Amino acid sequence: MIVDSNPFSRRILRTILHAFGCKSWMECADAAEALKILRHSTPDILFTELHMAPLNGNELIQFIRKDENPSIHFMPVIVVSAYSEIYRVVEARDCGANEFLIKPYSAASLLGRIREVIERPRPFVRLPSYFGPDRRRRSSPTPRGVRRRSTDLKD
Repeated sequence: MIVDSNPFSRRILRTILHAFGCKSWMECADAAEALKILRHSTPDILFTELHMAPLNGNELIQFIRKDENPSIHFMPVIVVSAYSEIYRVVEARDCGANEFLIKPYSAASLLGRIREVIERPRPFVRLPSYFGPDRRRRSSPTPRGVRRRSTDLKD
């Protein structure tokens, strides 16, 4: 499902997905329309822009992560947005987005994000204030107990 208020942006994404072999997709001009469709249909992946009205992309992600239907609740969400300030990326991550792709993007970078959610999905975690994919990108390569801080070396 593609959710973006800009028809040109939807067309670009649709064209790339078609080139990848995706033969069917749904498109919505806003998050409210997407929520109505999600009551009756479950896409494999949802691509959303952040800047929309009446609901924005982060609100859409929050509704998805709070949904009682597990097929929607765990659906991979890739944010595709030109609003790339770090606080927006962090906000989308904290709402439960799986991946973030900055516009303009290449077909290769889009394929990379799709592969991430399919081939290496992060486990979902449930906390009192958050439900969604684990926000940690990598685990520490340093074994436990190994001193890593400069203050640790001054014994």
